[in-house]
Amino acid sequence: MLSNKITLILCGILAAGIFVTGILGVLNNFIVLTCVSIVLITIVIQVFFNKNDTPNQKDQS
Repeated sequence: MLSNKITLILCGILAAGIFVTGILGVLNNFIVLTCVSIVLITIVIQVFFNKNDTPNQKDQS
C-alpha cells in the first residue's frame, strides 16, 4: 500500500506529465500513454483501497 503522501506526489507527477507531454506533442506516443495510464491506474486503485482502510471517527472516541 502506498501512503497518502506518495499518492499526492503521484498525482502531481501525473498532472505535470500530461501537461509537458501535451505541450511537446508526444502524448499520442504509445510508451508515453502506457506510463501515464499505469500512474493513473495506480492512483485510482490506491484511492479505493485507502478509502476502505480509514477508520471511522466514532471508533476512535
